[in-house]
Amino acid sequence: VYVDPHAADVVFRSGLPIVMHGLDVTHKALVTSERLAAIEALQTPVSAAVGSLLRFYGIYDQVKGGDGPPLHDACAIGYVLRPELFGGRSCHVEVEIASELTMGRTVAGGLKIADQLDRGAELNCLAIEEVDAPAFFALLTERLARLPAA
Repeated sequence: VYVDPHAADVVFRSGLPIVMHGLDVTHKALVTSERLAAIEALQTPVSAAVGSLLRFYGIYDQVKGGDGPPLHDACAIGYVLRPELFGGRSCHVEVEIASELTMGRTVAGGLKIADQLDRGAELNCLAIEEVDAPAFFALLTERLARLPAA
């Protein structure tokens, strides 16, 4: 949304079904040392490559003293494969396109769906708020194990 807020605005107003994973959710899907070890324990060329990439990606998290780097994009794929691993709420989302200060910010209207509907706002998005991180990483590891060696 940040890179092209005007395009995102068109998408959110399109009427198409939208599922949004915010950084608040993807930062709950952390590549802990235990999860990384499970991936590397597969001992395949794919798991070795993924492990290497995740270790490199994790360097920035070590600087911040975190528990491991988040997996942002993989959450979207995880949702497509197993939506029951994620929880959220329907809401009305708009993209800020007028303010230079907050350009690209997504704004979910109100906490109560009834209040949004009373204002005439159309529920246009399923905003994901939770992820079952252990089950998500079990899915990821299981799927990586299926990939052919070459």
